Amino acid sequence: MRLRGQEIEVRIVVDGVLQDAFTCPVSFDDSIKTELKEQGYLGEKTNRHDEVYNGTDFNLKMHVESSKWMTFQKLVTDRAQRITPGTVINLIRSDFYSDGSTGTRIYPDAHFGPMPSSAPSRTDYVDVSLTGACDQHVDDVSTIL
Repeated sequence: MRLRGQEIEVRIVVDGVLQDAFTCPVSFDDSIKTELKEQGYLGEKTNRHDEVYNGTDFNLKMHVESSKWMTFQKLVTDRAQRITPGTVINLIRSDFYSDGSTGTRIYPDAHFGPMPSSAPSRTDYVDVSLTGACDQHVDDVSTIL
């Protein structure tokens, strides 16, 4: 049984306290950013290869269900404007597999880019998007919480 979107939960932890779970995510993407390095040397018949880890990016799209979205945006904005510079925001994604196991990926001290919103029409849901990155994702909850 493969993992489906219905088995994924996204939560927000601010300064070590669970703040919210985003209850209407439409999609969630993450990307482990590795850079492939290749260098050739005199006297060798092939290039040498290496990689460099450059953090993890993520994108979340969701529908707005409450004013908690605006509260979250204010947290990010206040930190970006240095009003509350010490705020630490962790994003947590939990995958609940059909065999009963759970995989959890934490994006610690996450930082965020643009947060656009859209109300496409009278009958459509309001869409919001969140892009961000962290220096090093963690696949073990006990190391962060």
